[in-house]
Amino acid sequence: MIGLITITAGGRAAAERLAAVLPYAHIYDGPAASALPLAFAECDAIISFLAVGATVRIAAPLITVAMSAIFLKERVRIYRWSAVTIGFAVDPLSRSERSQ
Repeated sequence: MIGLITITAGGRAAAERLAAVLPYAHIYDGPAASALPLAFAECDAIISFLAVGATVRIAAPLITVAMSAIFLKERVRIYRWSAVTIGFAVDPLSRSERSQ
């Protein structure tokens, strides 16, 4: 499945156009901090209709932990994944998106 993450109305419109031609696309709306972890868990690929800075800022902890396990052969335990998950839950960007 391909996850299409949107926040704005313009992003939603673009995602709907793309979903019309992609057979296994699913659109994730709402705060990026809650949509990204859900899409990472459910999808094989992700297309994000967010500003680049917001996408990198939100996904950076997840990417850092995953890449440290792969490339640095670090042992990533449950407490580190828990910290990343809690970080997504209390991310300041997600609070500002809900207030808009």
